[in-house]
Amino acid sequence: MPQRSHAQEAVGFPPSGGTPPDGGASPAGPTKHMQTIPKTFIAISLLLPSLALAAAPAAGTSDYLRSLGYTDAQLSPVATTEEREAFEISTGDGDVEDPVGDVVDRKGGVTSVTEPYGDVSSVSMTRNDSAQTWDAVVTVGGAIPEKIDRKIQLSILIDADGDTANNAPGGVRVGTDAEFTVQTTPEHPWYTDFRWYNKDADFWATNKETTLTFEMSGETISMSIPFAEVSGDVTPSWRVVLAVAKGNSSEIDVVPGIGFPPPKGETYPTPAETSTIDIPPAAKWVVITTLAAILSVLVHRKFAKKRKK
Repeated sequence: MPQRSHAQEAVGFPPSGGTPPDGGASPAGPTKHMQTIPKTFIAISLLLPSLALAAAPAAGTSDYLRSLGYTDAQLSPVATTEEREAFEISTGDGDVEDPVGDVVDRKGGVTSVTEPYGDVSSVSMTRNDSAQTWDAVVTVGGAIPEKIDRKIQLSILIDADGDTANNAPGGVRVGTDAEFTVQTTPEHPWYTDFRWYNKDADFWATNKETTLTFEMSGETISMSIPFAEVSGDVTPSWRVVLAVAKGNSSEIDVVPGIGFPPPKGETYPTPAETSTIDIPPAAKWVVITTLAAILSVLVHRKFAKKRKK
């Protein structure tokens, strides 16, 4: 009989002053303003990137969710994945971008783990006909450390046979029937794991092996699943779940998707629709402030020229 799975749900600006270029004293009057104002503009320009960086969501946090308008109540532990609306899913080849700053704990609330490498920034899935594999490259928000003091689990949940009738009906595994995982703990180096959904008994079994291979380099984890285990004749649906756990606390990122979906019957804030010229809020702030600084310089120069005449 298949074994029942008991796995937990995882899822510097330089100083002003100095000697003028000609070695003499700085001239007085309007011309002085014309020299010092650009310096002010330069100072602002150099300061803006650091301000923008401080304002940007940090990997391994809930900054991005808060920037969308998530409330403290929505970011409190409120519901298991089975009690939530359906998780998003991707299909076949393609790249999926995921914002950093959208990690949650296992019940969808703010996490206390907050590791940058536990926050996915993108996933690339490729059908490799030459190697006869499905290749996934997962990029995270920080380099994965060589020494691990907590459990890390990266899973590809996938509809391995294209038959939706035998897929899991709910939770973070909804719409899939196979789970390919690479994981590590403080006691065990990285290793692979495989689970399959037994529809008749309604549980995830662990009595089958996988020949999944993987590689790690800096901020990326690459996984290759043979066509023998995920059919090369279908276009599979899939999602990625990255979980970092320490004790009873967890940090989870699910891709595609922003945080966790809302509890059934509720709604959460979503990113505004963007056009080809839209830019992130932090970048907009930089652009607006820079334009204001440039306008200030132009106005001062205009009045300086009038005074000179």
